[in-house]
Amino acid sequence: MKIKKILSVILVLSLVMLTFYGCKSDSTESTTTAINDSAINESTDTETTEAQGAEEDIVQTNADGSKSIIYANPTVISEDTYYLSGKKVELPMTYKDFSSLTGYKYTEQSMAQSPIEPGGYYNMLPLTSSEIEKIDADVDVPAANLTDSETGVENLSVVGISVYGTDQVDFKLESGLQIGQAATVDDIIGVYGNPNSATINADGANGSLEYRYSTNTAYHSLAIHIQNGVIYEIQMTIPF
Repeated sequence: MKIKKILSVILVLSLVMLTFYGCKSDSTESTTTAINDSAINESTDTETTEAQGAEEDIVQTNADGSKSIIYANPTVISEDTYYLSGKKVELPMTYKDFSSLTGYKYTEQSMAQSPIEPGGYYNMLPLTSSEIEKIDADVDVPAANLTDSETGVENLSVVGISVYGTDQVDFKLESGLQIGQAATVDDIIGVYGNPNSATINADGANGSLEYRYSTNTAYHSLAIHIQNGVIYEIQMTIPF
């Protein structure tokens, strides 16, 4: 299950990495990066526009009966709020305030570095709390330096979250969707509208969806993963 989580995180973050550069850490989980120039962003936007400028959805049916879909008219969403351990988190929020509010703290294995340059960020900062220490769940947050000077982890801004769990985790989105909830791809579309892309297996019990937009200076994503008819992973970022 851990391998599946890592692969799904990599798939989503690969889109983010098209708009940023400058890896500065030996740890993948603790990578800091800086904003790229507009050339790569413009290319990414062009490719997205072409793929989703079609009049009809692009549907590919695979040999195993699964489907990969690019939607012609995706919904633009702006999720910036979620609930963790019963606490309302409104992004962006400094890591210090986030930790104090939720009880989650970065792990020793995260190899958090300090100080971090303006514009630098951690792709995923692994967190722990008493709530998830003994269950099959992981919580990570992207954290960015939105200030004009070098700063330590405490003053970084939390700009999203990634939650994975085969066990129940006290996490939900503003829409009410949460880890451990029974759902299908169609159920998610019923809440948010068409995503940018989705994958669905032959019987519809497994799948994933991603809602996103990107500009020359910002990237936003919400990805939801379903396994055996249950939401087991949610990843989201706000523009930063």
